[in-house]
Amino acid sequence: MAKLDYEYSYKKDSKKLITSVGLEGSGCDVEVPDGEDTIYTPTFNYCPNLETVELPKSIKEINSAAFRKCTSLKTVKLPFSISYIGAKAFYECNLLKEINLPNSIWEIGLEAFSYCNSLKRIVLPDNLKTIPTKMFYNCESLKEITLPKSLEKIDEFAFEGCAFESITLPKSIKNLNRFSFTNCNNLEEIRIESKCKIPDCFLAGCHNLKKIYMTQESFNLSPIFVEDCINMGIEINIIKEKTLDELLNEGKSFKELSKMYKENNELIL
Repeated sequence: MAKLDYEYSYKKDSKKLITSVGLEGSGCDVEVPDGEDTIYTPTFNYCPNLETVELPKSIKEINSAAFRKCTSLKTVKLPFSISYIGAKAFYECNLLKEINLPNSIWEIGLEAFSYCNSLKRIVLPDNLKTIPTKMFYNCESLKEITLPKSLEKIDEFAFEGCAFESITLPKSIKNLNRFSFTNCNNLEEIRIESKCKIPDCFLAGCHNLKKIYMTQESFNLSPIFVEDCINMGIEINIIKEKTLDELLNEGKSFKELSKMYKENNELIL
């Protein structure tokens, strides 16, 4: 176990960790002292022996490139106080297999998890509205991902090269961008529950894609995308909106229907 020394920067309202020194040895575990509120750039940038990080409840932000190229990092424990993860914060953390993202997080920067080649599963925070450019770029082991119902936008190359076989995009999405899922070679099925326009090249290079489920509204708004899919022999299915009678026949109670309406502003499964 290596010894870790800190250098601190003191400000009027808070004490903020700005850098660390002394990360040497065959393996390193780091427990950041309680009272810190920010992990600054580039606190642990390119610490090749760092394996485990535990952050205290006082941490609110992880800034850009804070853990960039920590190529031995396997475990990260984030507190429920954290609200922001900056660009390239965990870029190229090759051995990171899983990370718990608390629902307190509102924003994650571009390329935050790019080239995390061992990352297998992730559940995104409930309050996240945007998946930025290259957030999971070339995460070639990422097979399981849960998107929040609050999600409104997916930017370019967000999931390029990921390994999931199927994915569902929630009703809440308002903006999809070109190349978001390019070169997802394992992707066989995608369900797009939103009613927004789907751009051309949205699924470029997904050569094993067999089925797409989409709303009638998206189908009507996306003629180029639809034509490209048909030309590639991909089966397109229209998601049917269920009537109130159909939902009641399935045994849904009025309480359940009321909850569905509050969540989605419409009665659609």
